[in-house]
Amino acid sequence: MNAEPTETIALTSGIIAELNAERDRTSIGPQALLKPYKDKPKGLNHAMVTHWLGGRIKTARREHLEFVRAAWGKLETDRSIRLTDDLLEELRTLQMQSGINAEMMMRWSDANRVGLSVSKIKHYMSGNAKTVREDQIALMKRIWSG
Repeated sequence: MNAEPTETIALTSGIIAELNAERDRTSIGPQALLKPYKDKPKGLNHAMVTHWLGGRIKTARREHLEFVRAAWGKLETDRSIRLTDDLLEELRTLQMQSGINAEMMMRWSDANRVGLSVSKIKHYMSGNAKTVREDQIALMKRIWSG
């Protein structure tokens, strides 16, 4: 039994620019992009995509590149808002009333889809972040509001 050869694509400066533009457009990096997918092509991982973005890997399997393009293409454009003192106070109140901490929040499947992580939630809640993604804040509010 002979396996079909895997088609390899040169990662041109145009392709790299396109992928970096998608990361910037969505504010979703390779790790958050691939994390929710259990059915990604064999051998595809976030470190590989990170190396594509930095130009350290010069070729990619066609199926890997198409999967990554499609995954980023499904995501909405990042809509960041300012993390004001009033918004932070509202979030802290909702979190305290719900009793749901950052670790517990990550059990919701949507949390990964919008690129939330325990460290990102804690960073937002520390008051050190200047902006936050609108979709992430909306999800946090929804979960904490019950």
